[in-house]
Amino acid sequence: MDEETLKHRVAVDATMGGNGAINSKFLVNRTGLESGSFRAHQEKLEKLLREGLDVQWGHALDEVKEIDGDMALCFQNG
Repeated sequence: MDEETLKHRVAVDATMGGNGAINSKFLVNRTGLESGSFRAHQEKLEKLLREGLDVQWGHALDEVKEIDGDMALCFQNG
């Protein structure tokens, strides 16, 4: 997904045609480079990140291990 599509989907002011722009005087940027930061609506961002995933709430991660070059997540409660 390109940056403009991301901003269109999750920016706090996206419903008004905005892109979540932050006034640069409020950003701490010691490198002198322009920041790509923007304000995102938390619920919209979480929904986007969950797309295509079967998220099971109420589970606790116990361990992350590598098996045959793949990563496996082991949960305390299944």
